[in-house]
Amino acid sequence: MQAPVAAGRTEVRFACPTGMKIAWFVPNVNGRPGFSPSYLEAPGRYNFLQSAIYRLKLSNFSARPEFAGMDLYPTLEVVPGNRKTDAFLAHSAVPVAFTDNDFEQVRSGNYLVKVIYLPDPQFQETAATGTGCEEIVSSPLEPGVDPVAEASRRGSILLIIRMGNIDLEAPNTPAMDAPSPYQQQGHGVRPWAPA
Repeated sequence: MQAPVAAGRTEVRFACPTGMKIAWFVPNVNGRPGFSPSYLEAPGRYNFLQSAIYRLKLSNFSARPEFAGMDLYPTLEVVPGNRKTDAFLAHSAVPVAFTDNDFEQVRSGNYLVKVIYLPDPQFQETAATGTGCEEIVSSPLEPGVDPVAEASRRGSILLIIRMGNIDLEAPNTPAMDAPSPYQQQGHGVRPWAPA
């Protein structure tokens, strides 16, 4: 019997909220990076390369008035497959679901980490999603508990989503990756001098 072939990609199924729009950072037609003009709408699927981190843009994610016009820019880390996850990834999509509580945590200024993992056999009784996967979210954990370490203790990590309240498209401010106006090529930082 042959071993399953490693996928090289992980199919991510953005399950909910229904109607949420998902775009990610890619090179645009002018060669400069930006968010893709086309987007995926939940529920929807995409096959992401493993061993990569993607910057997403989530919009239209809630009908609640306090979220109107709000966009979020989480990162999606797609962990490489291993002998424990390869068969699962060759046959199943990894579900990602966001809740209004997740969005409220971020709107309140909290940093949220959501880890989706494949539980080891001794933890499979606690897997209640029916998808084969389980998730740990940082918000309900005790202070000081690392959700990535906890998911790793319970099984094999498939995806890590990190989300805060950063606005990567805020008007009237330089982009986060814009070069410093105080650096000259090869000269480092110029000292500040009063006028």
